Amino acid sequence: MLDGVSQPFTGPAGDYVRYYAAIRDAILSGKGNPVTAEEAWQVMSLLELGKRSAMLQCWQPVPDGLQTQAS
Repeated sequence: MLDGVSQPFTGPAGDYVRYYAAIRDAILSGKGNPVTAEEAWQVMSLLELGKRSAMLQCWQPVPDGLQTQAS
């Protein structure tokens, strides 16, 4: 929400079926994890930042190491 107006999310659509199939394959056949430790850390850090923003009821800057480029 920006200035009290809801904004639609324009990010890429998720594909949970494909993600969990890749997790299954990683467990059963030793294929690589579909999410790297770095990506998981970034998501967790952004979730924590969102929680802090809600608690403080104000915007929080995203540290440079967590900013990503849209592909």
